[in-house]
Amino acid sequence: MLDDIRAPDIVSAYSGRPGCACGCQGRYWYTPEHMGWAGDNRGSPVQPHEVGTRRVATILGRARRAARSGAPVKVLSGRRTLVQVDAPDRTYIFVVAAGAGRTMHLPP
Repeated sequence: MLDDIRAPDIVSAYSGRPGCACGCQGRYWYTPEHMGWAGDNRGSPVQPHEVGTRRVATILGRARRAARSGAPVKVLSGRRTLVQVDAPDRTYIFVVAAGAGRTMHLPP
């Protein structure tokens, strides 16, 4: 499932210690393609130092490796698709743009 997502399809990527995803134990990164929507959604503009497709791709790669190693993957689908990977020492959360990953296979 994570293999069907490309970094430009991701609105935001979070990587942090387990327990909280507000940003106190990790960091959010945004792609330039979706930073306007992301800023509107969170209530404040996304700043240039928070944007990085390469960084999002790195986090996506780490989440893929964790999932292949058996880390649980949760998917919530609505206006946007949320994907969470819970590795033992790290939580990864992705907000995927609407219409992205059309071939993505979501669990029933």
